[in-house]
Amino acid sequence: MAKSIAIKIDEDLFRDIHVQAAKRRLSIEQYVTGLIKRDLFPERFTEHGVVLTPEQKEQLKAAAQTANAGACQIEEALAKVQGQLEQGGPTMM
Repeated sequence: MAKSIAIKIDEDLFRDIHVQAAKRRLSIEQYVTGLIKRDLFPERFTEHGVVLTPEQKEQLKAAAQTANAGACQIEEALAKVQGQLEQGGPTMM
């Protein structure tokens, strides 16, 4: 079961936290929790300090699959054009 904590921080720090979380497309809760985890368990994180949530890993996997599908379409289109060129078909000017 998740627990909650409440802390008081000044407005400038809150703004900075909000901005940094937004840059990473994270909620403030995700961002602050990640910072705490990185501090408590540094051995769990890579040398570059990149930590991905399961949701972020799924988003990256989906994006990679989309990129791969796009690359396959490009490869097929290039092969088609190459075939046309080899048969003396249309050329680009």
